[in-house]
Formats: sequence, C-alpha cells, structure tokens
Amino acid sequence: MEPMPSFEVILTTHGRAVVADIRGYFNDEAGRHLQERLKPLLKKGSNRILLDFSRCEVINSPGVAGLLETAVEVIEDHRGMLVLCGLQETSQNILQMAGLFIYATATADRTTGLAALEKT
Repeated sequence: MEPMPSFEVILTTHGRAVVADIRGYFNDEAGRHLQERLKPLLKKGSNRILLDFSRCEVINSPGVAGLLETAVEVIEDHRGMLVLCGLQETSQNILQMAGLFIYATATADRTTGLAALEKT
C-alpha cells in the first residue's frame, strides 16, 4: 500500500485578505490543519479568506466536509468572506454539488479572488 500524498498549507496576507496556499492532497487531516491555522486569525478579525487550490492534487470526500466546516466558521461564526481559486474542474463540480458555493465564491485565479475579497 502506497503512503498518502502529503499536504501543506502556507498562509500569507495580502492587504486585508489571508491567503491559504493549499498544496498536495486535501483530506480530513488537511481540513483540520487548515481550520486550526485559520482559527487564531479569525479570532483577531481577519475574516477575508482566500483558499488557493492551484497546487492541490486531490480533494477527497472528508476534505470536502472539512471545507464545508471551514466555510461555516468563516461566514457564519465570523461574518467573513471565503473565496476559493485554482480549483480543478472536477473538484469545483463536486464542491458545487456539496453546496459549498452557497457560502463561498469560486474564482479562476488568485488575482480575481483577491479582487473579490477587496470589493466588500
């Protein structure tokens, strides 16, 4: 059995936005890690979040659930805004079916996503 591909979350700030560069395989562990990294920032009022999936290979089912939890935390608990960019078409379709885009917005790239966050 092959080991699961690893993941990495790199956080940076761009103006009023926090950008999470998601790399590798996004599963339940990656979802929990992302939430743990975002919590202190959200508590400090950084509630404009861009998740960049351009370097993400796969989002599995538990990863989708983790993204839904993250969206609820950002939008409902912290009255923020969540934008996802760089999604592969299959991943975007799955997240659409899961209802994530009731909460979040999808953009093609980071530049467009950051512009969407700065509009509000």
